Amino acid sequence: MNKEDIIQNKNEAIKMMTDYLDNCLAINDNSNLKKVNLISYWQKDYINYIKDENSFNPTKLKTYERGDIIKANLGFNIGSELGGLHYCIVIDKKNNRNSPVVTVIPLSSQKTDKINKNSIMLGDDIYNKLVEKSDRLLENSQIEIEENKRQLLI
Repeated sequence: MNKEDIIQNKNEAIKMMTDYLDNCLAINDNSNLKKVNLISYWQKDYINYIKDENSFNPTKLKTYERGDIIKANLGFNIGSELGGLHYCIVIDKKNNRNSPVVTVIPLSSQKTDKINKNSIMLGDDIYNKLVEKSDRLLENSQIEIEENKRQLLI
């Protein structure tokens, strides 16, 4: 492709997008407002990712270990896959900072009694592990504070 073809493709894409969004907004029943908002949001979000791509430095990222719970942007959902911000559990044994991939399992709360066919009920196990971990961290912090107080008095 040459530059003229790319410019023509860009202009056609912008016209198609503008026409589609304007037509959706012209409908008076508000049924397409969510779609218009999502498409507009996706465009802005994707452009921001592209802008940040050149200055992105993965070595400044935290190294995650298996079992860490993180908040991840899963991108845009297509069909029935999950998209957007979700809590996820890391299943990589130890990820490499230079790797563009962290393998995760998205977590979701149960909103109804019916469990989705693609879901697994984990019960309270993860919650209980998080409470245990936070209790240990709190206890270790309190011990460290007491040790620091004693050292200051010496």
